[in-house]
Amino acid sequence: MQADAIENLFAHFDKHLSNAGYLAMGGHRKRVLEPHRALIVERINPAPHLTLHGLKAELAARGVKMSHGTVWQFLRREGLRFKKNAVRP
Repeated sequence: MQADAIENLFAHFDKHLSNAGYLAMGGHRKRVLEPHRALIVERINPAPHLTLHGLKAELAARGVKMSHGTVWQFLRREGLRFKKNAVRP
């Protein structure tokens, strides 16, 4: 008897919460910068001194909204990392 009451209670909450959109969480997010990969590579190769914030500003001027971390993660994932130092040609 008590098990039925608990199941009914959870069914009630699931029905109302899922209708409100609270239960759907997680999942795969589309990568924001993937469609702009060619542009990013084109900008980094001739100007390796370009900073992450500079690259973010250029993409923002084209209407792409993202955080500094998103740019960094994209560059790292694509193997496009660079370090600015005096030894680098």
